Amino acid sequence: MTRVLTLLVVFFISCSIVLAASGGPQNELFVSFSGRQITAAGVTPRGAVVFYGVGLFARGVDTGRFAQKGVVQDSGSGTVQFVCAEDIPANSAWAIVDVTTGHFSVVRASGAVNEVKLVPNAFRKGANGDVNVLAYPAIEMHGLYVHPGHGVLAWQAIDGGSSDADGHANGVIVCSLDRSKPLVEVTDIGRKFAPGGVFIAFDYWQLRVLALRIDGGMLAGAK
Repeated sequence: MTRVLTLLVVFFISCSIVLAASGGPQNELFVSFSGRQITAAGVTPRGAVVFYGVGLFARGVDTGRFAQKGVVQDSGSGTVQFVCAEDIPANSAWAIVDVTTGHFSVVRASGAVNEVKLVPNAFRKGANGDVNVLAYPAIEMHGLYVHPGHGVLAWQAIDGGSSDADGHANGVIVCSLDRSKPLVEVTDIGRKFAPGGVFIAFDYWQLRVLALRIDGGMLAGAK
């Protein structure tokens, strides 16, 4: 019996080491909902955390729109709370990002997140030659770009509108970081995509989510 218990302990320790080495759950924050409040645990003590959520809810015979964002400073406990100005719809998706580390979680208030993959040739170069543009098929998108240590940008765009960098109603949103607005002070380095950066985009009407921790391979070949 003692030998069995010893083997089980070794097994669980080995599993823990493999899990930590894989860059798995320790890169995610632990998120919970209660009323109008969202709690994120596992954040950098005394660091900043970004909350960004979009959603839809029934308003009589119409559909209401929901969008909330904010930055919360941790007091040192490693746990922060964000309180919404209105009720959180069950049909809403959220990104919560630790600004210091780039660790993040993408969650639904109710149900599973519908995550989508990066499309080929999504990353592109802007007018100055930096890779600071991303194209994705959608009608309306909202999102964040977090470059740890270099700031946080928020953006939203409607296909064919002034916020769509290609200016054409062609079913593709072109997001340019040059047109994004800072949520946390941004350096020049923070206005271009770089390895280690976190890009999160919400397809507003379908609540699909594109969530990326950018690496060099994603940016290779950008034109």
